[in-house]
Amino acid sequence: MSADDYIARGILGLMWICIHVVDAYTGGQKVAPLCSECKRRSVKCDEKRPRCFNCENRRTACHYATSGPWLWASPSTSDEQEPPDHGTSDLESQHLSILATPKHQHQFHHPHEFNTQHLRLLLNWTTSTCHTISRTHADPPVWQHTVPERALSCPYLLHGIFAVSALHLALSTNCQGADKQSLIEAASHHQSCAIAMFTTADATPTAAAAAAAATEGGLDPSTRLESFALSALLIGAAFAFPLTVATQSQPAPNAVDELVEVFQLSRKMIKYLAPAMHGLRQSELSAFFLLDGVNGEANLSASARGAIEALTELVDTMYPVHVTNNDDDNHQRQQHRILIDTIACLVTLLGKLDGGGEMIASSFDWINEVPAGYVELLQAHDPLALVILAHFCVVLYWLRERWWVGAWSGRVLRGILEILDNDESGAWRGALDWVLDAVKV
Repeated sequence: MSADDYIARGILGLMWICIHVVDAYTGGQKVAPLCSECKRRSVKCDEKRPRCFNCENRRTACHYATSGPWLWASPSTSDEQEPPDHGTSDLESQHLSILATPKHQHQFHHPHEFNTQHLRLLLNWTTSTCHTISRTHADPPVWQHTVPERALSCPYLLHGIFAVSALHLALSTNCQGADKQSLIEAASHHQSCAIAMFTTADATPTAAAAAAAATEGGLDPSTRLESFALSALLIGAAFAFPLTVATQSQPAPNAVDELVEVFQLSRKMIKYLAPAMHGLRQSELSAFFLLDGVNGEANLSASARGAIEALTELVDTMYPVHVTNNDDDNHQRQQHRILIDTIACLVTLLGKLDGGGEMIASSFDWINEVPAGYVELLQAHDPLALVILAHFCVVLYWLRERWWVGAWSGRVLRGILEILDNDESGAWRGALDWVLDAVKV
């Protein structure tokens, strides 16, 4: 028997186990949100996009909460909120927006009836996707071996793997037409199952798990590795799903708002996992926490330093700090502090970029370290907050070869310019010169 035969048999055997495990856990459960109109009318919605069957018949506008099934974020951007309440069975109350597929599609069957698409997704994961989502040479073994092995006994993690693998295939250059649409629907379905099963499992721990979780902020130590891996996959999918919409002939929301939702998701996930971080650094996922040793601020280039100085000057001009104690001045000082602290985080990020640092982890560090008030300003389309976000687009542009980042830099920058064009002051224009020179919109 040749080496290829052994590999093929090994993959088939792994697929048999995977499908057997997921079939035992799914129980045929599905989660399906409604479009806003069907929800208002309390009628069944088929979730067809861009317009569902009911809205098509009524000739009414059809709107969904997001462009894809990847939002796990409260309408409020405040990071002072608790993570989603896993104690409720009502996923809508947890602000999950999930796109389900028709019941006959993508269902897991008994092992002897397994869908060949599952094999395709697993094969793509182990041979390609696991490498494309890795930051450094230390990551691939974890994504290729450790995570799939854990997924054998953790169905929600397996669904997460399938979802990201399907998105990777859907966004590849040679994927078109019906195959592309089928993969997007598969990703939607697996994402739905992953989130639903994760929240259900976390809401009903065993007595031993609940006791252990009490010491780690509510997170079961026995599944912290799986929880972290799924969180990383959900955040990656959050970046990828809007790109699948952008490649289709349907209107997309402003990319700024989509990116803010990704920020919210990432920050909530990190907050949820924070108590377990020490244990994760000592686990099989330790490779994910290796530092690059690059000093951000010390490596900032002259051009980037000039851009930072222009930003700081703009903030000082738009939000001058006064010594009085009236409410307006206090609010202005608060806004000034938020923006200056965000710029300080940006200095570290751009210095990492100029110094050849590892930019995937650095980008997520920036997303999670900027003040909570900055995310609120972004949601409100504050001009100065948007100008700072435009500088983050330089890093997104540098990461554009990553399939799950792709055209984000241009999409977000165009969205920022569209919003700022309505700002009559125009004070921000000069502060974007460095960005527009670096990012090819």
